[in-house]
Amino acid sequence: MRYIEIVTIASISLLLVLATYLIAKANPKDGSFRWIGVFLLLLALNFGDGQLYLGGFYLEYPQLAGWEEAFVLLYGPSVLFFALSATDPPFRWSTRKWIHLVPFLVAEAVTVGLYQSLSTEDQRTLIANASMMDPPLFVSAIQLAALAHVLAYTLYARRILLRHEEKLKQHYSTRVVSWAKSIFHYLIGLLAISLAATLTLQVGYPELYLVAILVVVGATGIFTFYALIQALDQPPLLAATPKAAEYSLPADDVEQLSVKIRDFFANRRGFTNPDLTIGDVAEQLAEPVRDVSHVVNHYLARNFYDLVNSYRVQAAEQMLTADSASAMTITDVMYEVGFNSKSSFNTQFKKKTGLTPSEYRRKGQPVADSGS
Repeated sequence: MRYIEIVTIASISLLLVLATYLIAKANPKDGSFRWIGVFLLLLALNFGDGQLYLGGFYLEYPQLAGWEEAFVLLYGPSVLFFALSATDPPFRWSTRKWIHLVPFLVAEAVTVGLYQSLSTEDQRTLIANASMMDPPLFVSAIQLAALAHVLAYTLYARRILLRHEEKLKQHYSTRVVSWAKSIFHYLIGLLAISLAATLTLQVGYPELYLVAILVVVGATGIFTFYALIQALDQPPLLAATPKAAEYSLPADDVEQLSVKIRDFFANRRGFTNPDLTIGDVAEQLAEPVRDVSHVVNHYLARNFYDLVNSYRVQAAEQMLTADSASAMTITDVMYEVGFNSKSSFNTQFKKKTGLTPSEYRRKGQPVADSGS
């Protein structure tokens, strides 16, 4: 119990500091950060409420308990609002958004109303059962339903983010959503542990429940450092339909940078790096990422991935039809030009040539290839 208390207090302190900063100060033009702060604040309230139960505070002041139980129904909407405000700024309230808060408002009114209608003795009995980690079956059922509610929202918000990422690839050259996706991975893991904890408590293993709670609280503290501090260094998620006139370069700069980018791919064969990003190219060319991205997206290709794959496929074509190609399997060629997935290689190759790598080799050099 002592370990849980220490870890909980440390995590609450960290969550409150970060939540306050994100809500009040961080990136005022990007509302998505504020919704992260709201979620962290809800977590801090949840951890604090649990600590008050375990510490005996509510046994002494039972009339103050029962207020936080329905707050779990705000987790899902806050995650959804984060995804919406990040992918389609600015965030504006509407009737459809307010509807997501109705389950919380109803549950809060019912929970608080029913609890306050109980006698002080009955309130203490409920608190004692909660503190002893011996909840009745209907309480566990409600907790599982609440976790399912959060999970459904989390998966839906993650889907919004992934669909937005696909749209971004048509306009931008940077993977600006990777840190945001890590938040959803954390949430899914957190929900899985919470689900397991609820089940172990119901089947009569309070010791395992305490271990699960310790893991949840500790992991939350660690994750806030890993993902959220990282998020502060990232640009806000970009809208999927930017206007070309919002940013431009002088014609001479565009031409010079275009030559440098082509040289990086054609002569220096930078495309062979399977993990190549627009940031890597900008670093190699000693140019601002924004300038490189602008030239790539508006003058050289539809997006960075299309440009890289074009050079990779072109190199693969040459290797598949060269005299020495018979010594290389198609898999060897795939890795040599920078692909690390056979399905991706086949898809991109056929998209750009109309043939699969095997068909292309047979057409240009009819030699049996065991690697196809």
